[in-house]
Amino acid sequence: SCAVQLTYSYGTSGGTNDKASRVAGIVESSTTLAGYTYLGLGAVVNVDYSEPGVEYDLIGSTPYAGLDIFNRITDSRWKTSSSDLDRILYGYDRVGNRRQKGRLIGAC
Repeated sequence: SCAVQLTYSYGTSGGTNDKASRVAGIVESSTTLAGYTYLGLGAVVNVDYSEPGVEYDLIGSTPYAGLDIFNRITDSRWKTSSSDLDRILYGYDRVGNRRQKGRLIGAC
């Protein structure tokens, strides 16, 4: 049988992810298929999909460049190591309603 067995990694024993019981990665055999980075206890700000070489990133070149001061997503990026695959920018009004959405790269 060719059954694939996926397991969840909680990082190093006694580390932040382990203590918070949050997934640090999804693993097949000894290969990490997805690695997660968090802001606080549960907000995922980066997912690294190593197998296709794609990354979802809210961190950017400066710490948390994809978030505003209220931790709302303002710059959502899907990228490879060399270029953006898709990038969506969001804007909010004074009471927090999303009012703008603009796609910089990609179709539709």
